[in-house]
Amino acid sequence: MTTSPRTLMRIHFHLPEPDPGLYEQLLAVVADVTPQVEAHPTDFSADADLTGALRYWQQDAAGLVGLIRLRVLALHASRPVRAPDPVE
Repeated sequence: MTTSPRTLMRIHFHLPEPDPGLYEQLLAVVADVTPQVEAHPTDFSADADLTGALRYWQQDAAGLVGLIRLRVLALHASRPVRAPDPVE
């Protein structure tokens, strides 16, 4: 059995003004894609482990980043997410 390398991503939510309620909603969007999310509320960011989600969603890391961006845009009518290419 081979194990795949971990794929981690740092997500920054660029909110127009500090809004802990919106931050929690955005974290929930990420948690719908991968349950492995570590919140960093001091700077409205989060770390997400995409390793298991890659196989579940049958996407590569860039595809999951696009999925998260699309869901944030659809659910919150804004683009508050900036997620660089994941580190594998």
